[in-house]
Amino acid sequence: MAFLRDTTQHQDVKMMSKDVDQAMAGTDDSDSDTGDEIDSFEIFDMLRHINDPEHPLTLEKLQVIKHELISVDKGSNTIHVKFTPTIPNCSMATLIGLMIRVKLHRCLPARFKVDVEIEQGKHEQEKEINK
Repeated sequence: MAFLRDTTQHQDVKMMSKDVDQAMAGTDDSDSDTGDEIDSFEIFDMLRHINDPEHPLTLEKLQVIKHELISVDKGSNTIHVKFTPTIPNCSMATLIGLMIRVKLHRCLPARFKVDVEIEQGKHEQEKEINK
């Protein structure tokens, strides 16, 4: 019986956590393609929990992504994300960019075009990676 009680409490905590996250983000699961305005803060909220592939921290905590480097063009439905690798020769920069792109493609309606690139001057191979 203790196992069932613990499982139920764990599910309740997960549900409460989801409700709190939604309240903080100002969104709910029902906002599919209804025309809600998407801004840089909402994009940042989608990306901030991605874990860095080399560190046990999130991209937000490592300051790899910042909401100031995210722009949303509502007219052309384009999202532009610049990110800053942790070091100028980061070998995981391509993977981080891919993780950001995949996350946005999975979370955003299909009408959005997503551009992801390294912030200018922040990586030794930025031109090759940003192709």
